[in-house]
Amino acid sequence: MAYVIGGIFVERKVPSTQWLDIKDGELREFAMAGQRLIHMAEDKVKFRNTGLVHPLTWQPVADMKRFGGVRFGEMERDYLVAHGAAANLYECLFTLSDSSQMHILRLCSKDATWNVETVMESSMFGYL
Repeated sequence: MAYVIGGIFVERKVPSTQWLDIKDGELREFAMAGQRLIHMAEDKVKFRNTGLVHPLTWQPVADMKRFGGVRFGEMERDYLVAHGAAANLYECLFTLSDSSQMHILRLCSKDATWNVETVMESSMFGYL
């Protein structure tokens, strides 16, 4: 290898265990050590198809212990729109997140309503 150090052209063959010091052009040996990181990628992955949703907002629960989902917000939506991923956008915004079933009254074709306080009490005791 050829190096220019301080305006002087120096040509040396540097072994893989040694490094060329750019200050004086001498070969130096350095001890190197490696460590395994405790933060592994498989521990950080968080994904799901369907799962628990909050009974009032119909959004995925945010807790990883309860197998919650990642929130999909406006910036993520803009990203998928910009890349032309309409199928993924539809899946994230409609199919996986806010899909729900409603009871429709047969006589007047209106949606049946319920008392929100009753829903909250039943969700506290683990029914929802």
